[in-house]
Amino acid sequence: MSRTKIVCTIGPASEKEATLKKMILAGMRVARLNFSHGTHEQHQGFIETIRGLSASMNIPVAIMQDLQGPKIRVGALPAAGLKFGEGKTVHFSPKAKEYNDRDQLIPVTYGGFARDVKAHDRVMIDDGNVVCRVTAVHKGTVSARVEVGGLVTSHKGVNLPDSSVRLSALTAKDQKDVAFGVRAGVDMIVLSFVSNGEDLSKLRELIKREEKRQGIKPSNIEIVAKVERADAIHHIDDIIEEADAIMLGRGDLGVEIPAEQVPLHQKEIVHKCRCAGVPVIVATQMLESMRDKPRATRAEVSDVANAVIDHTDAIMLSAESATGKYPVKAVETLVTVAEATEASVYSQVRPDQLCVDETDMALVDQIRVAMEGDKVEAIVSGMQFGDVALTLNRHRPQVPIFIAAVDDKQARQLSLCWGVTPFVLKRARSADAFQKAARAALEEQKLIKKTTQLLFITGA
Repeated sequence: MSRTKIVCTIGPASEKEATLKKMILAGMRVARLNFSHGTHEQHQGFIETIRGLSASMNIPVAIMQDLQGPKIRVGALPAAGLKFGEGKTVHFSPKAKEYNDRDQLIPVTYGGFARDVKAHDRVMIDDGNVVCRVTAVHKGTVSARVEVGGLVTSHKGVNLPDSSVRLSALTAKDQKDVAFGVRAGVDMIVLSFVSNGEDLSKLRELIKREEKRQGIKPSNIEIVAKVERADAIHHIDDIIEEADAIMLGRGDLGVEIPAEQVPLHQKEIVHKCRCAGVPVIVATQMLESMRDKPRATRAEVSDVANAVIDHTDAIMLSAESATGKYPVKAVETLVTVAEATEASVYSQVRPDQLCVDETDMALVDQIRVAMEGDKVEAIVSGMQFGDVALTLNRHRPQVPIFIAAVDDKQARQLSLCWGVTPFVLKRARSADAFQKAARAALEEQKLIKKTTQLLFITGA
């Protein structure tokens, strides 16, 4: 199994129990539920099925709730769509309910649209396939010249890469979905269209309020920040500090900033996350062609391998596993490419990629000396020992890492971390007691043999 973790979006193509079981066996360790689609009842069914499979297979699989967020869209247009002719002037209005030939106002779903845009700002529609340039703003109507034309249909997404959008990261729908997620016991909640660390703090407070309102004991739901706006790039350090994990949403990000800059920001963000000890997911169009075809393109394989070489914690499938024809094969493809890349010299952390921290490096040097003297086959630690348990994860050691979690939820959350195989173990009273109990548990679960040489990191 690859040490880079696999996140899969669940949808119509993967909702059957038999398919989900095959995906888990193939390597899925985090199941993403996209709350832009589906009902609470449908998502509850997914959660129950995945929880049941995870328990019966004794494989921790985390449930990740991905909130829709404040996506700006055009409103209702003619059934056949609306032709945006290059060089023509079009008019947008948040007050318009639907397009009609008399007013010719294109409705947008964001009430502050006319307030936030200014002359010369770009309005990009349908992932940037249609591009307009604002020429004037007058009495709530935004006029723009079409620079790149095309056909636009109802409810296509709108990006404003040049504008400072004052839109709350948490919508009314998101708040209802968070209430459901807290009640359902999800392991992680993804906040979409994050601008800064304050957005994450607001979500954390909302989760606490919901737990209190519902009479639920604080469950330490982790918050994942989806980086997909230009503002997020500018505040990335602040966001990493506030987040429990980062998701790099390359789709919208590639519209907000020039596409050629996305790979560079990917490398920078993955490195920053690894040094901060914050798990990071590279997402969007990893194997896009496998929505319809049984084989990935060479370019897609290279993209996946490059993410592994960047030392990302996880790689993610979106439509490939949610609505594609080959969800299981797509997981198998990610694992195959990741395994091949991890076995190469390119996956090793070079000296210039080390995260310099005196305390961190002292521990790593201690472990390196121990591994040189003995034939260490795996490293074992526990979350009860604090940050020391995950310090090694930053440096990507070449042997398996087993981390003891204090409960099932923590074990599922650890499933996102590169190279970590989590297992549940009661808190030990001493380092010696932990070593004995951990070895016994790992042997019982057939994760190691009796002869496996282990290096224990207890911080004691």
